[in-house]
Amino acid sequence: MTAGFRGLFCTIKKMKRVIKGITILLIIAAVFQLSVIPGSSGVFKYKIFSGKNGVYLTNCSGKNAAVIELAPENRSYSFSFDNQAVDCCVLNKTAYFLVYNHSRDKCADIFTASSGKLKKSLTLQNIIISSSSAIAVDNNGNIYIKNSSAYIQVFNKSGRQINELREKSDALIQYPDFAAAYRSKHLYKLYGDKVKTFDTSAEYPLYGINGNYIADINGTVYNAGNMSKKADFNTEGFYKVAATDNYFVTAGESSLSVYNKAGTKINTLDFDTQIQAICSYKNSVCAVLRSGGNYLCEQINEANLKPKAEPAAEKGADGITPGNYRVRKGYIFVDVKTTIADFKESLAGRNYDIVFKNRRTGYIRTSNEVTISSNGVSKTYTFIVIGDVTGEGNVNSRDERAMFNHLLGKETLSGINRLAGDINRDNKISNCDLVLLSRLE
Repeated sequence: MTAGFRGLFCTIKKMKRVIKGITILLIIAAVFQLSVIPGSSGVFKYKIFSGKNGVYLTNCSGKNAAVIELAPENRSYSFSFDNQAVDCCVLNKTAYFLVYNHSRDKCADIFTASSGKLKKSLTLQNIIISSSSAIAVDNNGNIYIKNSSAYIQVFNKSGRQINELREKSDALIQYPDFAAAYRSKHLYKLYGDKVKTFDTSAEYPLYGINGNYIADINGTVYNAGNMSKKADFNTEGFYKVAATDNYFVTAGESSLSVYNKAGTKINTLDFDTQIQAICSYKNSVCAVLRSGGNYLCEQINEANLKPKAEPAAEKGADGITPGNYRVRKGYIFVDVKTTIADFKESLAGRNYDIVFKNRRTGYIRTSNEVTISSNGVSKTYTFIVIGDVTGEGNVNSRDERAMFNHLLGKETLSGINRLAGDINRDNKISNCDLVLLSRLE
């Protein structure tokens, strides 16, 4: 595959724009080990489960099922059954499958899978399931099944029925640590043979953010213990709220909005692809991204959710300030195709003596130096041209190749070249920088 990527970068110019449209997805998947969800092209039909032990996507289709572990590892497993698999959920690293049992009346089979190993665990008696049935489990090993009549039957870990909710439920929901039923705008937390009813009216669908919070389709966030209202956001979609220790995060079509726990918006993160789903994992957010007709997952640490502080303008002892450009630790950051004349013009009228080392005209290049003097005091700066990692004064396929090889570990961008490649200014070179680089040409 690596040789294929090299070939793409060597493709002639007239194919370049086409390549950009089809290679970025491949680069992201290969270099950053983001999970490409098998068979996920088209409509997003997977269910997402997140908890302290990991993030999983599941899908049941006919006699086949898939479980994709997105965090902490990137692994996927496929399973086949003799009968149709109806639904699946995941709790504590174990997947639970609800499967028809056509050999006997009023029976259903429960299969479990852990680390890719599938086994038949139980046959549940006196139950009729349908294609709309669902399964959930809790930390005590109790199994909850929404049957063909939309009633919820409860079985203990030995397969003995211990309860039945004889009112039709709109949904059976698997949360990070427990199971719940939803009907008539109310949530019912399930405890084996007991049920706790929350009076707070919530809108379906609801989903677990993490072990502490629940959100509904309107973006109203509740405490999982007492369903007291905690925050209110307009999520406009399913699986569109996540939480870390310090922030709530909501997803738009291609951006994440970050709020503090008081509900104040503090940051926005933009993506080059559609965001299909987000969920919490430990103290980070996992985003399921759609790109090129397939789906990927990227983990975003809490540090990257914080607003980026702008460095203070750098001044010399005599008050020399190099225009309106971003300056940090002796570096001046400029956009690609900024000319020497442009830079001098920006400082016109300040009575500065401006001397470029070795060059007098043309585009400024990464590593070019300039000395600015005033009243006998001089200060020398080095230019960083954003995206110009090769120091040629522009952005082209050579910069793409250098950044790509850096991400593959074939070569290392360091010093001023690394600073030029950190386009989104998050103090690292990532897939986002590679995508942004393609826009600068």
